[in-house]
Amino acid sequence: MAGDGVPVVVHSGFWGAGAFGGNAAFMTAIQVLAALMAGLERLVYYAGNPSRLPSLEQGLDAVRHLPPESMSPDELAERLEAMGFRWRSSDGN
Repeated sequence: MAGDGVPVVVHSGFWGAGAFGGNAAFMTAIQVLAALMAGLERLVYYAGNPSRLPSLEQGLDAVRHLPPESMSPDELAERLEAMGFRWRSSDGN
């Protein structure tokens, strides 16, 4: 299916938050913000296992405090940076 009126669904997850030691909450926040800014109709986000749900919730909470429709990408980046997300060490996979 393609064309106008076809719903777009993106399946995603904690990309870069394991092997490269990224921050899973930050990954969630930037992907949800990108989906909102792009007008995506549905984002399906995979946590992988229940132990990662707190990171998912932390990322969603960060987005709730940012109104992406009224901020420039630079302003969003500054606000995310101010939230203090920190990178971890690689998980070795």
